Amino acid sequence: MNLAKSERGETLFNAYAGLEVKAFRLKRPFSFLPPVINNTGDWSTFIDTAYQVYKGDFIDNSPHFLGKRVIIDRRNLDGGYVEGFWHVVQRDMGGGGERYTDFQRLERVPWIKPLIENHTAEGVEYRRCLEGKRETRHYILAPSKNYVVILGEKKGAIFLVTAFCMNRSFADRAIFRQPPHGELAGRR
Repeated sequence: MNLAKSERGETLFNAYAGLEVKAFRLKRPFSFLPPVINNTGDWSTFIDTAYQVYKGDFIDNSPHFLGKRVIIDRRNLDGGYVEGFWHVVQRDMGGGGERYTDFQRLERVPWIKPLIENHTAEGVEYRRCLEGKRETRHYILAPSKNYVVILGEKKGAIFLVTAFCMNRSFADRAIFRQPPHGELAGRR
């Protein structure tokens, strides 16, 4: 059996009386996701690394979604990191409005931009929902990774709302089931 590579990287089999058969290497779902940030126990290094990724992905070189640049909350209220960063790495633990840093969110900051840019990729689920009277939300889910990125749309602008690891109750919300006729939610 003769094996050869074509110009496009396909493996060609020439074993059966001149019959040519092509074998393609299929992409694995989520192969576009970089590794998570490793938490070595050094808090300062951990959060600084996550912020540098966030800064590179959203401040230095913003992604685009549906042809529009994704904007973030650039206010700096604490003298350290911008508000948009805190929304992707903190969560309201008790429902009282006080937010705490979530290590799983910090680890997965490198996933946010690739999921936005690959929202139509295999394994990714996308939902567009009307919330309230005027705001559209875009949910980009990686169900097998239990992760979601939420974008908002208001007056034609796309903005990063948050991103987090999904728990069962979030994944079971009505927006992730088949929508009734006429709703904006859709599956790609």
